[in-house]
Amino acid sequence: MIYDLFEDYENEMELNRPFNPEILLGTTQEGRETFHRAFIESENRTDVFITEKGFRRIEQVPPAVPTPTSMIQERIIKEGWEQI
Repeated sequence: MIYDLFEDYENEMELNRPFNPEILLGTTQEGRETFHRAFIESENRTDVFITEKGFRRIEQVPPAVPTPTSMIQERIIKEGWEQI
């Protein structure tokens, strides 16, 4: 029973999926992803701590480097507890 509960959280929080913004974006230039980071459950309700992030590919030319460097900009759009 305890292991089943762990597996439910593991699936909901995607604990087996490594965080990689390159994979999240794929071939797109911008994207959003929602992460379920924590749960508090009681008999009558469930609360989850959610983080929504935006990702964008950018190119930047560092000083004294002739070629642009590709990188991913990440920003938090929304973060907080929600009742589900």
